[in-house]
Amino acid sequence: MDTRRTRWSGAAVAAGALGVALVIPAGQVGAATGDTYQVRNLVSDVPGMAQVTDPHLVNPWGVSFSGTSPLWVSDNEKDVATLYAGGVHGGTQTINSLVVNIPGGAPTGQVSNPTTSFVVHGSDGSSAPARFLFVGESGHLSGWAPTVQLTAYLRGLPADGWLRVVCTCVQIGQDWFDEDHTVVDSTGRIIVQSRQLAMVPAP
Repeated sequence: MDTRRTRWSGAAVAAGALGVALVIPAGQVGAATGDTYQVRNLVSDVPGMAQVTDPHLVNPWGVSFSGTSPLWVSDNEKDVATLYAGGVHGGTQTINSLVVNIPGGAPTGQVSNPTTSFVVHGSDGSSAPARFLFVGESGHLSGWAPTVQLTAYLRGLPADGWLRVVCTCVQIGQDWFDEDHTVVDSTGRIIVQSRQLAMVPAP
């Protein structure tokens, strides 16, 4: 009977690539042999070095996630954080389309924030608790909240009469959704377009 056990040791960042190290004991349980590791490069900024190429992944530092969220990585040299999913148990590695610019730049450490503390404020007066916190080389502490990072385009003033609002929503993974809104006036002209990536509210 094969009594070997397999366990995940976590995410490994080496030689500019984001990889996962699979720990497989070399012999039977209780044997005096050491562990062996199989490293598979999942994402790299160097073409051909990993399953997926992402030019943002330069000098990656901090890594975090919130339960079932994608994996967040601080891309120190690019002043952003990028998100990745998949790559587990032989699954396909994917890059999330969200790229978060980090105020102050050069992010290093990061952590998910499941609390209601550390509220961030948008330029439009909106506010929400930060879901992820970042620190940079300068010591600058910043946070990201999905509903504060809303992009809206006002194309013009509406004509007199009714307004029609069209909303679409697509679930991305288990905890995230991509939401689009379009506002059309009574003449059929698009007045406002908006988009946000948001986390599913906690029950």
